[in-house]
Amino acid sequence: MTRVVAKIRETPSLMLVLQTLAIVAVYALSGYFGLWSAKQRDLWPTLWFPSAVGLTAVTFWGAKASIGVGLGALLMRIVKDPSPSYILTAFLPNLLEAY
Repeated sequence: MTRVVAKIRETPSLMLVLQTLAIVAVYALSGYFGLWSAKQRDLWPTLWFPSAVGLTAVTFWGAKASIGVGLGALLMRIVKDPSPSYILTAFLPNLLEAY
């Protein structure tokens, strides 16, 4: 197992893919949670958790994390409304904001 982890760490492109997938998953899940919490105003204040995820990812991994933030926003929004204009207004602004 340690050999596999060492091999992954030695391959920069594989690390980038894994980091991007992790950011996408956490961003989308936190977005779903944020939308849920907005509906449950008695239980939670309305917060936008993906902003914290994006800020943290960019702080730790730099500008290369912006692709994960954009794809996470795309994944979160494509479930709600898969129209092309809605997808562009979800992906591009989040990508630019993270970058």
